[in-house]
Amino acid sequence: MYHKIIQILPIFTAMNRGLLPFSLFLAVVLLAACTKNENKDGCTDPLASNYDPEAAYDDGTCEYKKGSILVEGEITDTTIWYRDYYYILRGNVYVRSGAQLRIDTGVVVFGEKASNGTLIVQKGAQILAEGTTETPVIFTSDQDPGSRSPGDWGGIIICGNAPTNLNAGSGGLVNNIPGTEFGGMEPEESSGFLRNIRIEYAGHVTGTDQELGALTLAGVGKQTVCDFVQASYSGDDSFLWLGGLNSSGHLISYRPLDDDFDCNYAFHGVVQFAVGLRDPNANVYDNANGIESDNDDGTSNLPPFTNPSFTNVTLIGPKTELSTVPSSGYNAGLSFKNNTQHRLYNSVIVGFPVGMELSGMITETHAANDFLQVRTSVLAGCPLDFVVDQSSSFDLAAWYNTTAYANTVLNLNGDVLLSNPFSLEGPSFLPQSGSPLLSGTDYSYGNLQDPFIQQVSYKGAFGSDNWATFANWTPQSTEY
Repeated sequence: MYHKIIQILPIFTAMNRGLLPFSLFLAVVLLAACTKNENKDGCTDPLASNYDPEAAYDDGTCEYKKGSILVEGEITDTTIWYRDYYYILRGNVYVRSGAQLRIDTGVVVFGEKASNGTLIVQKGAQILAEGTTETPVIFTSDQDPGSRSPGDWGGIIICGNAPTNLNAGSGGLVNNIPGTEFGGMEPEESSGFLRNIRIEYAGHVTGTDQELGALTLAGVGKQTVCDFVQASYSGDDSFLWLGGLNSSGHLISYRPLDDDFDCNYAFHGVVQFAVGLRDPNANVYDNANGIESDNDDGTSNLPPFTNPSFTNVTLIGPKTELSTVPSSGYNAGLSFKNNTQHRLYNSVIVGFPVGMELSGMITETHAANDFLQVRTSVLAGCPLDFVVDQSSSFDLAAWYNTTAYANTVLNLNGDVLLSNPFSLEGPSFLPQSGSPLLSGTDYSYGNLQDPFIQQVSYKGAFGSDNWATFANWTPQSTEY
């Protein structure tokens, strides 16, 4: 951990740097002088991690750890974060419009808990972060192993100029955080890319209806790509979209305290190959869902409506068996409300208290008029398959089971024949031989003709290839 490094702590404000090498203020921590033992050999370099203040003669055993760079303030030009250093986010760190933050493979970034470290990529700026399967880019808590908690730091917020329905299309602020304006009229804009990334112990609730996901994508454009991203132990949602049209794939939501995937304010993007895994004993918030999709926070009819296309999603809920009694806050695998026109295809939802929830008369109208769609998907092991508002007469079961929609309801979790989906420390979501998920997909819908979409033969996020090898299922015990 960075706070254990005693030999060198380069500290700088983000506004005073450009490309590395940086102009750094070096704070070298020198230990107090001690009486030397003339008969003792050891490491005599105060900058070494194994410095021995009593050693009189250097024996060549000195060891050196990576330095740590404290980042605060703003980034105003092209900046590279190299694998040679750890980086510590203090407070809100802004990548300003026109600037570009590049993060090398294998970089580890710590969000400082005491200052709620948060990385904010503003409209007109870019983040280019690309790890590998073996050496992903890691954003995590600055706390020691065993002491990390959901919501230790703020997470990553990326703001763009793509359309939203907030404030009649003019956009707004993320949770009223200064400098987080989002929304505009540039649907194709690129705010950069995130590939092979892990985000751990980020995201939290800042007030009523004020939430930060581990990764918050606010009005980002279609050319912004998130691929192979794991969000673990979020203090709120794992992935939160606020308008925009970005493309995301190979997403892992692991043990968040609220929703796995949350869509608002006219998000129109595409998401393929996404998996969520829940902890039955986590103290989640009320109405924690797999996918939650709203047009906005109220009952607005303002267009454009939230209308994303999700395909090949696997949602593993907290009910490992029908008899499992999970934390009381868990709700539905799918929660569609407040006038959303969400579309879901070729997916599987397993082990939630409720399979699918539809709320609001206009949301029901969207479903009846084929603007809201669930097709070629499977619900399994949910005690209540369908829930509508108490005052509603909408027959959600009949709608879901429409023959042309090719949906399925299975009684038990095991009926889907996934390998080991409920394991919290070594899950496998691959379908076994004979699984009903291995056939019956349909990509004929117009909104699935997006070039980002891959047409595969299986439902859910996995076929025979385990693409989740970049993930870490035990970050609590990981030394970085």
